[in-house]
Amino acid sequence: MKRITCAILAIISILCSFTACGGDNTPKEVDVNAVYNEVAAAVTIPDFIELTENDIVDYVAVDTADLKQMKVQISAEAISADQIVICEAVDAAAAERVVAAFATYLDSVKNQFKNYLPSEYAKMEDTEVQRSGNYVYYAVSSEADKIEDIFDKYFK
Repeated sequence: MKRITCAILAIISILCSFTACGGDNTPKEVDVNAVYNEVAAAVTIPDFIELTENDIVDYVAVDTADLKQMKVQISAEAISADQIVICEAVDAAAAERVVAAFATYLDSVKNQFKNYLPSEYAKMEDTEVQRSGNYVYYAVSSEADKIEDIFDKYFK
């Protein structure tokens, strides 16, 4: 009887471990404007300029054919490094290209602020472009922790 009970418990344990690993970590469909609106309601947003598709091509070198939707806001003031970037790529390969383009752009901006305004550089020093499924996002802000919590709600 003990052997049967042990065997049943072992089978149940194995089945439970398979179900635990079977979860889908891909975020559900997310409206990037809704994410941005929640961020804007939760933190103080400086004067931002919304980058257009043409701006993205010129400044970030992202092929807009790689993007399904985007919300890219940068500070309107040259003395502020604040940025909020939320994009959905059309597929995984496109998401990799979008991450690479924004990482290059972010590194360039970091280098500019490192010598120009060290206090602003401090806000962005540890910022990295993040990816979850086809979503690419990051924030540079003095309230980045709050923004990251909102991002986690949608993308983790």
